[in-house]
Amino acid sequence: MIKALKKEKGAIFYGSAYSNFILGAVQLLIENEIDYTLVLKKAHTTKVAGNLQYLLRMVPKEKIIWESGSLPEDYRIIPEGGDVPECLEGAKSLAASIYQNEKELGSKFSKIVIDAGTGISALGLILGLQELGETTPVHVFSMKLSKEEFFQKLSSLKIDYPVFFHELTHNKSFGAVNTSLLHFINDFAKKEGFFLDPIYSGKLFYELMLPDHKNLIDHKTLVIHSGGALALSGFDLSG
Repeated sequence: MIKALKKEKGAIFYGSAYSNFILGAVQLLIENEIDYTLVLKKAHTTKVAGNLQYLLRMVPKEKIIWESGSLPEDYRIIPEGGDVPECLEGAKSLAASIYQNEKELGSKFSKIVIDAGTGISALGLILGLQELGETTPVHVFSMKLSKEEFFQKLSSLKIDYPVFFHELTHNKSFGAVNTSLLHFINDFAKKEGFFLDPIYSGKLFYELMLPDHKNLIDHKTLVIHSGGALALSGFDLSG
């Protein structure tokens, strides 16, 4: 996507004030000297926590528009989650990395599990696997998209692949973070030695530990950790 944006006058990014995608995109935009404006959704809370803390340190106030306002002309519009073809091409590279890891390990994964917001990473992974001729089933746990929306996107990309869709049974509200989830992330870090984020990976692993989903995990299951640990900033994990 950055390569494409270098040819544009600038870019307007839409998304949540706490978005992993927005924070990562801004870092790349600054590094590549691409002009930008952010149109951010206001949260239900006034607390400055998580990714928003870092975003406000990095982005001048004049580059942030809250909800709506006057936008620069002739800038490329980037919808929430980076749902554009250029991002899809980048997401496909995950499939190639998995394929290379399997070759190095001399073993095939039994299934792949990934979380989804707008679904661009999951769609890119699935499309990339299909183009490589792979058949490993992919299980998608949606934090936001409905089943109908996700499979509509699959259809539009002409994807015919073994995909299983799962909706959350706990922490269903997108962006909602409660005490039980934070305690789970804390306990998980003590046990496994790495952090989950409270918006995506934390909710994914929480679901995978529930009785209804434990049968998904075996010693050859690959669970994708989507990153975003900076989103923990501002949340009290001492409990």
